[in-house]
Amino acid sequence: MSEEHFDVIIVGCGAAGIAAGLDLQSSSISSFTILEARDRIGGRAYTKKLDNVPIDLGASWIHNFDPNNALYKHMQCESLVDSVFPNDTVYYDYDGSQISVIVLEQSEEICEKLFDLVDEHRDKVLKEKEKDLSIAEVIEHAYNRELEGKSSQIKRTVDLILSEVEQYEASSLNQLSAACYQNNNAEDMSEKYVQNGYGTVLEKLGANLPVRLNTNVTYIDASNSQLIKICTNNSPNIVYHCKYLLITIPLGCLKNNTIEFCPPLPEWKLASIKQMGYGLMNKIILQFSSNFWGNEGKYINRTSNLIRGEFCFIFNLSKQYELPNENCNILALYVHGEFAYMLEKLTDDEIIEYAMQVLRRMYGTEIPKPLKYLITRW
Repeated sequence: MSEEHFDVIIVGCGAAGIAAGLDLQSSSISSFTILEARDRIGGRAYTKKLDNVPIDLGASWIHNFDPNNALYKHMQCESLVDSVFPNDTVYYDYDGSQISVIVLEQSEEICEKLFDLVDEHRDKVLKEKEKDLSIAEVIEHAYNRELEGKSSQIKRTVDLILSEVEQYEASSLNQLSAACYQNNNAEDMSEKYVQNGYGTVLEKLGANLPVRLNTNVTYIDASNSQLIKICTNNSPNIVYHCKYLLITIPLGCLKNNTIEFCPPLPEWKLASIKQMGYGLMNKIILQFSSNFWGNEGKYINRTSNLIRGEFCFIFNLSKQYELPNENCNILALYVHGEFAYMLEKLTDDEIIEYAMQVLRRMYGTEIPKPLKYLITRW
């Protein structure tokens, strides 16, 4: 069995691991390495080609693109696409009929009232030390009151707008802290897409870092604080040693105890890991032989008459990336929160059929089946 020694080892080569590695390089610390379980770097920034069309399976947007953004200086040489929400979004009811401006405005007014209550609650928590509640708990009574006597279409549209909040946060309203929620108006932010894919940016940033791929850390022995021992299941004949260790693996891995620690992590850390939550967003990418949905908008938002968040956000990638070739008849269906968890229990074929049922209700029963697809299960 061989041993390898470093001053610093970083576990995980997603955005946090890459940032840490770049900091070490800039500090002239050369004795370090990054151990990454996947066969690639970038974590949830992952771009995959579908017939030469770059598809972001993870991170897509660059929010608040200005000099204060940590990625700003790294993006100056990238081809960026503006992502403008209000003028490029079309709203449909679940059956494919377009939602009128009047219904949309009435629904937005109701939602503004609901989120005024969220703002008031946040102030009470911060100033009067009231107990925090979820957004769902704060708005529940007002939601029922405001929708009393309203049409079913207005109710569906209100749910759609509430789903926009859930989609932005990748979680459900009953899991989102009302006190910590800050309503960011997309009109006031600079939103960008990377033309060649967000994942390519992370690949470039990490290209010159000392990374060991397919190296899954399973055991960390820190009983000797001067010499930390690390074992992996991919390289059983190699034991890594370091003076300092930085762990940047996903929270879900920590919750599922994918790494055994010796001694065990202290109770306060375990409690923090247990208490912290995280969202879930998945994407269903469908490529078709023809564009049957038209080019009205980059964003197609639809209501559901069954489940809030049911395939409510459809992205017209051919228009988003302004890609003209015949391979670009691509729709990306974003799913989040409880609906995303539900879909992860289904097979690929079941998910595709479910999505196609929704699209047939909107565009007719004669639309073609997808030629190819990609489904994420983050």
